[in-house]
Amino acid sequence: MRSHLRDAAGLVRNFEDAYGHIVHALRKFRNEYNYPRIGYVSGILTSEGPHRVLQNREELIRLAGVLQEMHHFPIFTLQDIFTPETLRLLKEAGHTSLHYTDLATQVLQSGHITDTFFAPRWKISPTVCLEHDAAERFGLKIHYIEYE
Repeated sequence: MRSHLRDAAGLVRNFEDAYGHIVHALRKFRNEYNYPRIGYVSGILTSEGPHRVLQNREELIRLAGVLQEMHHFPIFTLQDIFTPETLRLLKEAGHTSLHYTDLATQVLQSGHITDTFFAPRWKISPTVCLEHDAAERFGLKIHYIEYE
Protein backbone atom coordinates (compact mmCIF):
# COMPACT_ATOMS: atom_id res chain seq x y z
CA MET A 1 0.00 0.00 0.00
CA ARG A 2 2.75 2.41 0.98
CA SER A 3 4.48 1.87 -2.37
CA HIS A 4 1.20 2.73 -4.14
CA LEU A 5 1.04 5.98 -2.20
CA ARG A 6 4.71 6.78 -2.80
CA ASP A 7 4.22 6.14 -6.54
CA ALA A 8 1.40 8.72 -6.53
CA ALA A 9 3.29 11.23 -4.36
CA GLY A 10 4.79 13.03 -7.34
CA LEU A 11 1.29 13.71 -8.67
CA VAL A 12 0.06 15.41 -5.49
CA ARG A 13 -0.23 19.19 -5.72
CA ASN A 14 -2.91 19.84 -3.11
CA PHE A 15 -4.98 18.15 -0.43
CA GLU A 16 -7.73 17.14 -2.85
CA ASP A 17 -5.15 15.25 -4.95
CA ALA A 18 -3.81 13.57 -1.82
CA TYR A 19 -7.28 12.49 -0.69
CA GLY A 20 -8.11 11.09 -4.13
CA HIS A 21 -4.93 9.03 -4.33
CA ILE A 22 -5.26 7.77 -0.75
CA VAL A 23 -8.87 6.68 -1.17
CA HIS A 24 -8.04 5.02 -4.49
CA ALA A 25 -5.31 2.96 -2.76
CA LEU A 26 -7.56 2.19 0.22
CA ARG A 27 -10.33 0.90 -2.06
CA LYS A 28 -7.87 -1.22 -3.99
CA PHE A 29 -6.49 -2.85 -0.86
CA ARG A 30 -9.90 -3.40 0.76
CA ASN A 31 -11.87 -4.48 -2.32
CA GLU A 32 -9.40 -5.94 -4.83
CA TYR A 33 -6.77 -7.35 -2.46
CA ASN A 34 -9.35 -8.23 0.23
CA TYR A 35 -7.54 -6.88 3.27
CA PRO A 36 -10.07 -6.76 6.12
CA ARG A 37 -7.88 -4.35 8.09
CA ILE A 38 -5.96 -1.22 7.11
CA GLY A 39 -3.99 0.90 9.55
CA TYR A 40 -3.10 4.57 9.77
CA VAL A 41 -0.12 5.99 11.72
CA SER A 42 -0.27 9.44 13.27
CA GLY A 43 2.29 11.37 15.24
CA ILE A 44 4.00 14.68 15.68
CA LEU A 45 5.38 16.46 12.65
CA THR A 46 5.67 20.20 13.32
CA SER A 47 5.10 20.39 17.10
CA GLU A 48 8.81 20.34 17.90
CA GLY A 49 9.60 23.16 15.50
CA PRO A 50 10.61 23.45 11.83
CA HIS A 51 14.07 22.03 12.46
CA ARG A 52 12.50 18.63 13.37
CA VAL A 53 9.88 18.29 10.61
CA LEU A 54 11.95 16.16 8.22
CA GLN A 55 13.23 13.97 11.05
CA ASN A 56 9.72 13.47 12.42
CA ARG A 57 8.46 12.76 8.92
CA GLU A 58 11.07 10.05 8.40
CA GLU A 59 10.25 8.56 11.79
CA LEU A 60 6.55 8.27 10.90
CA ILE A 61 7.42 6.62 7.59
CA ARG A 62 9.80 4.20 9.32
CA LEU A 63 7.24 3.42 12.02
CA ALA A 64 4.54 2.64 9.44
CA GLY A 65 6.89 0.14 7.79
CA VAL A 66 7.77 -1.56 11.07
CA LEU A 67 4.12 -1.77 12.13
CA GLN A 68 3.09 -3.21 8.78
CA GLU A 69 5.71 -5.96 9.14
CA MET A 70 4.52 -6.70 12.69
CA HIS A 71 0.77 -6.75 11.97
CA HIS A 72 0.69 -8.21 8.43
CA PHE A 73 -1.87 -5.80 7.03
CA PRO A 74 -1.42 -2.51 5.14
CA ILE A 75 -0.42 0.40 7.37
CA PHE A 76 0.46 3.88 6.14
CA THR A 77 1.01 7.46 7.21
CA LEU A 78 0.02 10.64 5.40
CA GLN A 79 3.72 11.23 4.93
CA ASP A 80 3.76 8.39 2.39
CA ILE A 81 1.74 10.57 -0.01
CA PHE A 82 3.68 13.83 0.43
CA THR A 83 7.19 14.44 -0.84
CA PRO A 84 9.35 16.96 1.05
CA GLU A 85 9.00 19.24 -1.99
CA THR A 86 5.20 19.01 -1.89
CA LEU A 87 5.26 19.78 1.83
CA ARG A 88 7.36 22.86 1.13
CA LEU A 89 5.02 24.05 -1.64
CA LEU A 90 1.94 23.53 0.53
CA LYS A 91 3.53 25.51 3.34
CA GLU A 92 4.44 28.33 0.95
CA ALA A 93 0.82 28.34 -0.25
CA GLY A 94 -0.28 29.04 3.32
CA HIS A 95 -1.44 25.60 4.36
CA THR A 96 -1.12 24.77 8.05
CA SER A 97 -1.25 21.66 10.22
CA LEU A 98 -5.02 22.08 10.41
CA HIS A 99 -5.22 21.34 6.68
CA TYR A 100 -3.41 18.05 7.32
CA THR A 101 -5.78 17.30 10.19
CA ASP A 102 -8.77 17.92 7.92
CA LEU A 103 -7.28 15.50 5.38
CA ALA A 104 -6.57 12.93 8.10
CA THR A 105 -10.12 13.23 9.42
CA GLN A 106 -11.53 12.67 5.93
CA VAL A 107 -9.31 9.61 5.48
CA LEU A 108 -10.29 8.21 8.90
CA GLN A 109 -13.96 8.80 8.05
CA SER A 110 -13.66 7.13 4.62
CA GLY A 111 -14.77 3.77 5.99
CA HIS A 112 -11.58 2.02 4.86
CA ILE A 113 -9.41 2.48 7.97
CA THR A 114 -9.87 -0.04 10.79
CA ASP A 115 -6.87 0.65 13.02
CA THR A 116 -5.04 3.79 14.08
CA PHE A 117 -1.57 3.88 15.61
CA PHE A 118 -0.42 6.86 17.64
CA ALA A 119 3.33 7.36 17.81
CA PRO A 120 5.17 8.32 21.01
CA ARG A 121 4.67 11.90 22.18
CA TRP A 122 1.50 12.27 20.09
CA LYS A 123 -0.22 14.15 22.89
CA ILE A 124 2.09 17.17 22.49
CA SER A 125 0.50 17.92 19.12
CA PRO A 126 -2.90 19.62 19.23
CA THR A 127 -3.62 18.50 15.68
CA VAL A 128 -2.74 14.85 16.39
CA CYS A 129 -5.04 15.08 19.41
CA LEU A 130 -7.79 16.09 16.97
CA GLU A 131 -6.99 13.03 14.85
CA HIS A 132 -7.22 10.89 17.99
CA ASP A 133 -10.62 12.40 18.79
CA ALA A 134 -11.75 11.61 15.24
CA ALA A 135 -10.56 7.99 15.53
CA GLU A 136 -12.55 7.62 18.74
CA ARG A 137 -15.62 9.28 17.18
CA PHE A 138 -15.50 6.92 14.17
CA GLY A 139 -15.06 3.84 16.38
CA LEU A 140 -11.65 2.85 15.02
CA LYS A 141 -9.33 0.55 16.95
CA ILE A 142 -6.65 2.68 18.61
CA HIS A 143 -3.12 1.47 19.33
CA TYR A 144 -0.57 3.48 21.32
CA ILE A 145 3.10 3.04 20.47
CA GLU A 146 5.17 3.37 23.63
CA TYR A 147 8.86 3.35 22.67
CA GLU A 148 11.28 6.28 22.71
